[in-house]
Amino acid sequence: MHQISVISCLDVTSDGPISNYTNQQVHLRQGELDGACGHYSMMMILIMLGLQNRDDAWQLLSYDQDLRSKLGKFAKSIKTENFFSGTRPDDIKNIINTAFKNELETEVCYGSGVEIRSFVIDSLNEDKPVMLGVEFQGGAHWVVAVGLDYNGEDDDKELLRFLVLDPAGNKPTFSAWNGVVTAQSKAGPYPYNWYNENQETNVKFIYALSFAR
Repeated sequence: MHQISVISCLDVTSDGPISNYTNQQVHLRQGELDGACGHYSMMMILIMLGLQNRDDAWQLLSYDQDLRSKLGKFAKSIKTENFFSGTRPDDIKNIINTAFKNELETEVCYGSGVEIRSFVIDSLNEDKPVMLGVEFQGGAHWVVAVGLDYNGEDDDKELLRFLVLDPAGNKPTFSAWNGVVTAQSKAGPYPYNWYNENQETNVKFIYALSFAR
C-alpha cells in the first residue's frame, strides 16, 4: 500500500496545483518566463506560499518598474544573480533577502547525497517546500519537492520517491506534482532517477534549499 503526503500549502484542481494561501496557479513551465530553472523553482515556491502574485511574475523582467519598490528591487536582484546561466543556493538566498528577508526563512543543505536526502525528508515532514538540485551527466537542474511517496505502513514503510513540481515538465492536472525523483539509491555515480512525462535521467543530489514562512 502506498502512502502519499503533500505539503499543506498546495491544493489540486483540474487546472493544476494552486496555492492554499491565494488560490493562484503555481506551476511555471520553463520557457514561459525568461531565465534558468532555479528562478522558475523559486518563483513557484513564492507563489505557493502566497508571497508572490502570479501576475507579477510576468512583469519581473520589465525595466519600467520602480526600483525603489519591493517588486522592483526583487526584479533587479533576479536579473543580477545568474538569471540566464543557472543558480546556486546562495544566489537564491541573496535574491530572497532583497524582498522577503522578514517574511521567509531559508535553509541550505550542502553535503552527501544521503545528507541531502535526509534534509529533504525532514523539511517536507515539517511542511516546507524544498528546492532540490540534481546533477546529471552534462548538466544540472532544480525541481521543487512537494511530497513523499511511501510503500508499506507504520514502521515497515519505505520511502520510494520524492514528488516534485518540475519547471521542465508540463503543468499537472489533478495532482500536485508533475515529476518524481527516486529516493532509493543504486550503484554508480548517479544513483537516483529523475523523471517527468518528457524525460528520464540518472542523477545525484548536489544541494537543497528549504523555505518556511
